[in-house]
Amino acid sequence: AKGSPAKCFLQSDSFEEQPKLPNGAARVSGELKNFNTEEEFRGFLGAGGARQACLAEVGQRLRQDIVSGDALKNPASLRRLLLCSFADLKKYHYSYLITIPALRPAGGWPRLQPTSEPEAAGITRDCMVNLATAFREDDQLAGAGVCLLVRASEAGSWSVRPLADLTAAGADSEDGPIIAFVDPSSEEDVPGWPLQNLLLLLARHRPGRQRVLAFRDPQLSANSSGGYGASSGASGPQLRSRLFVFEASSKMADAVLVDPIPTECLRAGWSKIATTDLTRFLDSKKVAANAVDLNVKLMKWRVLPQLEPERMKDLRVLLLGSGTLGCGVARALMGWGCRRMTFVDSGKVSYSNPVRQSLFTHRDAAEGRPKALAAREAVEAVLPDAEVQDVQLDIPMPGHPHQSADGLRANVAKLQELVASHDVVCMLTDSRESRWLPSL
Repeated sequence: AKGSPAKCFLQSDSFEEQPKLPNGAARVSGELKNFNTEEEFRGFLGAGGARQACLAEVGQRLRQDIVSGDALKNPASLRRLLLCSFADLKKYHYSYLITIPALRPAGGWPRLQPTSEPEAAGITRDCMVNLATAFREDDQLAGAGVCLLVRASEAGSWSVRPLADLTAAGADSEDGPIIAFVDPSSEEDVPGWPLQNLLLLLARHRPGRQRVLAFRDPQLSANSSGGYGASSGASGPQLRSRLFVFEASSKMADAVLVDPIPTECLRAGWSKIATTDLTRFLDSKKVAANAVDLNVKLMKWRVLPQLEPERMKDLRVLLLGSGTLGCGVARALMGWGCRRMTFVDSGKVSYSNPVRQSLFTHRDAAEGRPKALAAREAVEAVLPDAEVQDVQLDIPMPGHPHQSADGLRANVAKLQELVASHDVVCMLTDSRESRWLPSL
């Protein structure tokens, strides 16, 4: 729509070599500069010199591609995007700002005649349909976002050629080729930003009068109706593509392509700082689990390189005893990323426990809840993705013949089963007798 700004899509496949382009879009070559800390990012935002240095680096690469002619083979390199960001991976907050640098003469590129419709240059509707089809179906042409329209004579038909043929195209033609580029501009008489660097490339390698078709009708097809000058609702929507004629001299190009690039010739407007909070779209349990895993990875990176976080996560830990030691060990295990644990205890929470045993509360004591059950629920409340079990078991102890023979055998069998099904056994009971049988 008229007056709408051009859109730049950063999609999930943007890092792939051949991303899928939306209809009517052209590829933009981007550079991502990510800052490790919020302080570095804020320092970059507050230092105009740092931002200017980043622009100068991108401008130099742009200049080299134009001077060497590499941009003729890869026109997408003319559309360079610089994305500066900071990612708070724990909070899932992402802040970023974007700029798209352009090289142009200080006074701009002079126009030689008013804007006109493509028909003024003999570009028929059929030719526009062919061009739209080429941009849709030819992946290389769609990625380039620019091509040449060439014809042998004034009465001849236009053919689509790659920009790499610029120096040879139209050598036998009186008026030379027309450069067609995918134009995101919604203003009738104002071409979009991709033309700035393209005109500099043309001035460098084929200076002089440049006829440029700002192509804005990607929806055209052989079955579409409408013609030039037709008002909306008559025989179809009016076509939006426009023809521009510029003077792009080698003298103007040389003034821009010096090293270093003059400050007034490197144009780039920074976007506003945007911040995205993804926690609104994520499961809070998964966010918490990922935050724990990230902490463990940071400990491996900074303190303990030999740590194996995935192995810690998969360990099955048996906690024999859910008292002071059991609560403390369970807390430590969670901090190191352990998710799978089983609490074994036969006691109930008493009023003296919560001050020393960190998984229990006064409510647990008032209700006389089983320690193993209360400990399991406390761990699940702290680490929602933990796989925790509770077993109320009276561990057989020598010198304590208070169990029946059948109950004793059942408890011994259960204890053997628990020990066999876990990778790590922690003896956390408060007496030597209770640790005797599990140690066998």
